[in-house]
Amino acid sequence: MRNDGAVTHETATATHETARSQPQRIGLIEGDGIGHEIVPETRRVVDAAIAAAGGPGIEWVSLPLGADAIGTHGTPVPESTLDALTDLDGWILGPHDSASYPEQFRAALTPGGHIRKHFDMYANIRPARALPGTRAMVPDMDLVVVRENTEASTPIATWRSQR
Repeated sequence: MRNDGAVTHETATATHETARSQPQRIGLIEGDGIGHEIVPETRRVVDAAIAAAGGPGIEWVSLPLGADAIGTHGTPVPESTLDALTDLDGWILGPHDSASYPEQFRAALTPGGHIRKHFDMYANIRPARALPGTRAMVPDMDLVVVRENTEASTPIATWRSQR
């Protein structure tokens, strides 16, 4: 990195190479309902893919969120989970079912919405490209889908202010 904070090609390449040679720290958040089934399977698939590719592996960090967190921390989104997410390279967030939470937590922002708002994740960026050698309706497709990710944050805040 230069003194002015700009990232050069050399520093970006060095950072990428270092990241490829060290295990990534990834948060694992099962959430609610089927999250207890699909998140461990997601971990298993990711571990197998990294092993097959000869990658450095992942240091998984399990974090509480949702109904389990209400039982252990008194809130669906513990501050300790938000603090831990800040220091991780990424995370896998399972589904959550805030409709099944105790009544005092149902009107609050969902755990996923809380995380998106906390980390200012206003858009879900999904690159899509046709892979060479595969059948595709548009073989030279190369696009990026940008999905608005605030999902009712404003209407909930408006509804609360009118109560």
